[in-house]
Amino acid sequence: MPTATYIALANLTLSANAGTVTFSNIPNTYRDLVAVINIVGLTGSPTARGGYMTLNGSNGNSVFMDSGGPTSSTTDLVVPFSNNHAVFTVNIMDYSATDKHKTVLTRASTAASSVWAIAGRVATTSAITSVAFIGPDDASDQFLSGSTFALYGIVS
Repeated sequence: MPTATYIALANLTLSANAGTVTFSNIPNTYRDLVAVINIVGLTGSPTARGGYMTLNGSNGNSVFMDSGGPTSSTTDLVVPFSNNHAVFTVNIMDYSATDKHKTVLTRASTAASSVWAIAGRVATTSAITSVAFIGPDDASDQFLSGSTFALYGIVS
């Protein structure tokens, strides 16, 4: 089996707080996408609450697993954020394929020792050209300056 190669498509370090981070104009020349995100915290006073991810502006379905067991969401691809430091990796498989739905796997951990695993699906056969990460529901909760977002295309 060939070794996968990560090609850096975008790297962003927030110089100011932001409620949404979007990668757009993603080329369709790779097999998969991987986002690696390091959230230094959120403004406001959230505890461990879900944020959201959209693919081409669309939400999907997700199953969310933590120490309390599985939970499902039928409207959003949930991404775990908290007011503590959080690091997570998001894999978007076959993002450029036009003959299948898109599958997303997220793995995350926080400084508060929380660990999450999330599987999601977006029922679209369109190639993914944009990915957005959106903070919790409260508009005052933004990603803190210094948070980093990286997007990679995967070649195998």
